[in-house]
Amino acid sequence: MRLASSRHVLASNIESPQPLAIPLIAQIAQIAVDPYAVTLTRSGEVMTKTDLPQSAPVVLNLGHPFSEGALADLREHLGCDEITILNLPSAYDLNAPFEQQVTDQLDAANLTSIDWQNLPLLLIPPSLAVASPVVLAQIHGRRGSFPGLVRQVRTAGVLGAWRVAEVVDLEATRQAARERR
Repeated sequence: MRLASSRHVLASNIESPQPLAIPLIAQIAQIAVDPYAVTLTRSGEVMTKTDLPQSAPVVLNLGHPFSEGALADLREHLGCDEITILNLPSAYDLNAPFEQQVTDQLDAANLTSIDWQNLPLLLIPPSLAVASPVVLAQIHGRRGSFPGLVRQVRTAGVLGAWRVAEVVDLEATRQAARERR
Protein backbone atom coordinates (compact mmCIF):
# COMPACT_ATOMS: atom_id res chain seq x y z
CA MET A 1 0.00 0.00 0.00
CA ARG A 2 1.44 3.43 -0.82
CA LEU A 3 0.59 6.74 0.80
CA ALA A 4 0.87 9.46 -1.82
CA SER A 5 2.08 12.97 -1.11
CA SER A 6 -0.60 15.68 -1.15
CA ARG A 7 0.81 17.05 -4.42
CA HIS A 8 0.43 13.63 -6.02
CA VAL A 9 -3.13 13.27 -4.72
CA LEU A 10 -4.14 16.65 -6.13
CA ALA A 11 -2.73 15.82 -9.55
CA SER A 12 -4.38 12.41 -9.48
CA ASN A 13 -7.70 13.88 -8.37
CA ILE A 14 -7.81 16.08 -11.45
CA GLU A 15 -7.36 13.08 -13.73
CA SER A 16 -9.32 10.50 -11.78
CA PRO A 17 -10.70 11.49 -8.38
CA GLN A 18 -12.01 8.11 -7.17
CA PRO A 19 -9.09 5.65 -7.40
CA LEU A 20 -6.68 7.37 -4.98
CA ALA A 21 -9.05 9.42 -2.83
CA ILE A 22 -10.76 6.54 -1.04
CA PRO A 23 -7.67 4.45 -0.23
CA LEU A 24 -5.82 7.57 0.93
CA ILE A 25 -8.68 8.57 3.24
CA ALA A 26 -8.81 5.01 4.61
CA GLN A 27 -5.05 5.07 5.24
CA ILE A 28 -5.20 8.43 7.01
CA ALA A 29 -8.18 7.24 9.08
CA GLN A 30 -6.29 4.09 10.06
CA ILE A 31 -3.26 6.14 11.14
CA ALA A 32 -5.48 8.54 13.11
CA VAL A 33 -7.30 5.72 14.93
CA ASP A 34 -4.23 3.64 15.77
CA PRO A 35 -0.93 5.32 14.93
CA TYR A 36 0.99 2.26 16.17
CA ALA A 37 -0.83 -0.11 13.80
CA VAL A 38 1.05 1.19 10.78
CA THR A 39 4.54 2.32 9.91
CA LEU A 40 5.14 4.99 7.30
CA THR A 41 8.48 4.38 5.61
CA ARG A 42 10.68 7.09 4.13
CA SER A 43 9.60 6.06 0.64
CA GLY A 44 5.98 6.75 1.57
CA GLU A 45 4.99 3.09 1.82
CA VAL A 46 2.54 2.23 4.58
CA MET A 47 3.10 -1.12 6.23
CA THR A 48 0.68 -2.55 8.73
CA LYS A 49 1.87 -4.96 11.39
CA THR A 50 0.39 -7.81 9.38
CA ASP A 51 2.30 -6.68 6.24
CA LEU A 52 5.66 -6.96 7.95
CA PRO A 53 7.63 -10.03 6.95
CA GLN A 54 7.47 -12.87 9.43
CA SER A 55 11.10 -13.66 9.94
CA ALA A 56 13.27 -16.27 11.49
CA PRO A 57 15.09 -15.16 14.63
CA VAL A 58 18.00 -12.79 14.05
CA VAL A 59 20.96 -13.20 16.41
CA LEU A 60 23.20 -10.18 16.99
CA ASN A 61 26.50 -11.80 17.93
CA LEU A 62 28.85 -9.48 19.79
CA GLY A 63 30.52 -12.35 21.64
CA HIS A 64 32.54 -15.41 20.76
CA PRO A 65 32.42 -16.81 17.22
CA PHE A 66 29.34 -18.98 16.76
CA SER A 67 30.14 -22.61 15.96
CA GLU A 68 28.00 -25.17 14.14
CA GLY A 69 27.51 -26.95 17.49
CA ALA A 70 26.26 -23.75 19.13
CA LEU A 71 23.96 -23.15 16.16
CA ALA A 72 22.51 -26.66 16.58
CA ASP A 73 22.00 -25.93 20.31
CA LEU A 74 20.22 -22.67 19.49
CA ARG A 75 17.97 -24.37 16.94
CA GLU A 76 17.01 -26.89 19.59
CA HIS A 77 16.32 -24.20 22.22
CA LEU A 78 14.17 -22.17 19.81
CA GLY A 79 12.53 -25.08 18.02
CA CYS A 80 13.25 -23.66 14.56
CA ASP A 81 15.64 -24.49 11.75
CA GLU A 82 16.06 -21.07 10.15
CA ILE A 83 18.17 -18.63 12.16
CA THR A 84 20.11 -15.60 10.92
CA ILE A 85 23.39 -14.89 12.71
CA LEU A 86 24.86 -11.39 12.35
CA ASN A 87 28.46 -11.45 13.56
CA LEU A 88 29.19 -7.86 14.56
CA PRO A 89 32.54 -6.32 15.47
CA SER A 90 33.31 -7.24 19.05
CA ALA A 91 36.60 -5.54 19.88
CA TYR A 92 36.57 -2.49 22.17
CA ASP A 93 39.07 0.29 22.64
CA LEU A 94 39.29 0.50 26.43
CA ASN A 95 40.69 4.03 26.19
CA ALA A 96 37.73 5.42 24.20
CA PRO A 97 34.11 6.05 25.25
CA PHE A 98 31.90 2.98 24.79
CA GLU A 99 28.75 4.76 23.64
CA GLN A 100 30.04 5.60 20.15
CA GLN A 101 31.76 2.23 19.81
CA VAL A 102 28.49 0.42 20.56
CA THR A 103 26.57 2.71 18.20
CA ASP A 104 29.02 1.82 15.44
CA GLN A 105 28.75 -1.91 16.26
CA LEU A 106 24.97 -1.94 16.09
CA ASP A 107 24.89 0.26 12.99
CA ALA A 108 27.03 -2.42 11.32
CA ALA A 109 23.99 -4.75 11.50
CA ASN A 110 22.35 -2.57 8.80
CA LEU A 111 18.89 -3.01 10.32
CA THR A 112 16.16 -0.50 9.49
CA SER A 113 13.96 1.11 12.11
CA ILE A 114 11.22 -1.36 11.12
CA ASP A 115 13.65 -4.27 11.56
CA TRP A 116 14.75 -3.11 15.01
CA GLN A 117 11.15 -2.83 16.17
CA ASN A 118 9.69 -5.96 14.62
CA LEU A 119 12.27 -8.69 14.03
CA PRO A 120 12.58 -11.40 16.66
CA LEU A 121 16.01 -10.34 17.91
CA LEU A 122 18.35 -12.31 20.14
CA LEU A 123 21.62 -11.02 21.55
CA ILE A 124 24.88 -12.78 22.29
CA PRO A 125 26.36 -10.09 24.52
CA PRO A 126 29.93 -8.88 24.38
CA SER A 127 32.44 -10.86 26.39
CA LEU A 128 33.56 -7.58 27.96
CA ALA A 129 31.02 -7.31 30.79
CA VAL A 130 31.19 -3.53 31.15
CA ALA A 131 30.10 -3.09 27.50
CA SER A 132 26.93 -5.20 27.88
CA PRO A 133 24.77 -2.58 29.65
CA VAL A 134 25.61 -0.03 26.93
CA VAL A 135 24.64 -2.57 24.25
CA LEU A 136 21.34 -3.36 25.99
CA ALA A 137 20.53 0.35 26.45
CA GLN A 138 21.17 1.01 22.75
CA ILE A 139 19.09 -1.97 21.61
CA HIS A 140 16.24 -1.06 23.96
CA GLY A 141 16.32 2.50 22.61
CA ARG A 142 16.19 1.28 19.02
CA ARG A 143 13.43 -1.31 19.47
CA GLY A 144 11.49 -0.20 22.55
CA SER A 145 12.01 -3.54 24.31
CA PHE A 146 14.77 -5.92 25.24
CA PRO A 147 15.98 -8.65 22.90
CA GLY A 148 16.21 -12.27 23.93
CA LEU A 149 19.56 -13.19 25.47
CA VAL A 150 21.58 -16.18 24.30
CA ARG A 151 23.76 -17.40 27.18
CA GLN A 152 26.75 -19.45 26.14
CA VAL A 153 29.02 -21.60 28.29
CA ARG A 154 32.32 -23.28 27.52
CA THR A 155 32.12 -26.82 26.20
CA ALA A 156 33.76 -29.05 28.80
CA GLY A 157 37.03 -30.57 27.62
CA VAL A 158 37.16 -28.63 24.34
CA LEU A 159 39.44 -25.60 24.35
CA GLY A 160 37.80 -22.48 22.88
CA ALA A 161 34.45 -24.16 22.16
CA TRP A 162 31.15 -22.73 23.36
CA ARG A 163 27.61 -24.07 23.47
CA VAL A 164 24.23 -22.47 24.13
CA ALA A 165 23.16 -22.96 27.74
CA GLU A 166 19.83 -21.09 27.56
CA VAL A 167 17.82 -18.38 25.88
CA VAL A 168 16.52 -15.78 28.33
CA ASP A 169 13.48 -13.64 27.50
CA LEU A 170 14.74 -10.34 28.92
CA GLU A 171 11.46 -8.52 28.28
CA ALA A 172 9.54 -11.14 30.28
CA THR A 173 12.19 -10.92 33.01
CA ARG A 174 11.71 -7.15 33.11
CA GLN A 175 7.92 -7.47 33.30
CA ALA A 176 8.16 -10.00 36.14
CA ALA A 177 10.55 -7.72 38.02
CA ARG A 178 8.14 -4.77 37.67
CA GLU A 179 5.63 -6.70 39.74
CA ARG A 180 8.10 -6.74 42.63
CA ARG A 181 8.13 -2.93 42.97
